[in-house]
Amino acid sequence: MRKIYSFVKKEFLEMLAPTLFFMVVFCVIVLTRNLMSLESGIGALTYAAAILGALIIGKSVLIADALPIWHHFDNKSRIALIVGRTIVYALVALLFQFLEEVIPLARSEGSFVVGLDKLAEEIHWARFWGTHIQLLTFLALYNTLAVIAEELGRERFTRLLFGKSGAAG
Repeated sequence: MRKIYSFVKKEFLEMLAPTLFFMVVFCVIVLTRNLMSLESGIGALTYAAAILGALIIGKSVLIADALPIWHHFDNKSRIALIVGRTIVYALVALLFQFLEEVIPLARSEGSFVVGLDKLAEEIHWARFWGTHIQLLTFLALYNTLAVIAEELGRERFTRLLFGKSGAAG
């Protein structure tokens, strides 16, 4: 029982930072979409969906970080790692965003293919790409902070962010 508790605690603590980060990110995106929809009549996501999305992405980040692809970046610059992670995470996010749009249509139409056709007709491409550009920007920020945190170590990074000025060293 102690091993299970230790494993669950470790997993929870590892996904806490990305989950909280993406919870804020997705709430900002939802707020932006809500503000845009006031003028364009586009329906908006709920904050509950944003929080659920953050939980999914938070765990997805941990799974993606465990992939062997990152060993190719061992002798590369940190910026290459940041760009590589951002691209991989953005592609995963694009897939999730696409599925978020197509699954309800496929259900209502009774077929995935018909749902795809309806998506092509009805999707608001400006909103779709606008949301993805926002997410891409936040992914780059997250990956930059993650690489800096890895380099500095968790305690020093936390002191740097939350400590008084000059207390990071």
